[in-house]
Amino acid sequence: MKHNEYQYEEMVLELREAVRMRRLTMTSRIQIMRDTQIKFNGANPILEWYYDREGMAALASAVLDEVDEAGSVLVSVEGEGGPAQRLLDIAQYVEDVPYLEEITVAQALWEMEKALRS
Repeated sequence: MKHNEYQYEEMVLELREAVRMRRLTMTSRIQIMRDTQIKFNGANPILEWYYDREGMAALASAVLDEVDEAGSVLVSVEGEGGPAQRLLDIAQYVEDVPYLEEITVAQALWEMEKALRS
């Protein structure tokens, strides 16, 4: 298994940017979803990360407010980051909730950066 199959480079950049922008700290708790089929360096690889439940609820509320202001859910997809894409991201989160575990940002970064070095 190659670690880049799990997009660790991208997730590390996202988490480091969230810390830099002060949306998260190294001790903030985030939710992660792991690949339960494979072990890599003794752990199931991280497939995705999300903010904690409160953070995701706030994000969902903000996205719904943005869509409501636009007057329609049929907002054109503006590529990554557009309102329609963010709605899809929230829907994916709701689907993933039963499979998530909480860890700190520091733990997630340590695990992914270790995998990238190996």
